[in-house]
Amino acid sequence: MKLNKNAFALALGIVWGVIVFLVTNIDLLRGGSGEHLSRLSQIYLGYRVSFLGSIIGLLWGFVTMSIAAWVAAWLYNRLSESLTTAPKT
Repeated sequence: MKLNKNAFALALGIVWGVIVFLVTNIDLLRGGSGEHLSRLSQIYLGYRVSFLGSIIGLLWGFVTMSIAAWVAAWLYNRLSESLTTAPKT
């Protein structure tokens, strides 16, 4: 089975971006300290535990996960091709 790299990247990018957005806003609504979420600011430039930060996190999350998922799908396709075309002994 071959993965569609673009579809896989788009799907996982959307999911991860929405997760970052929702988790940040849920933490804000619950009045949490954001101690663990604030560590995302070390990865995502401009991210803060705030509503604006959740939008920035959504965008960064989409971009980074889309790239990672595309690379993972490419690698999966390459490995699955090499395993299915290998001579059987």
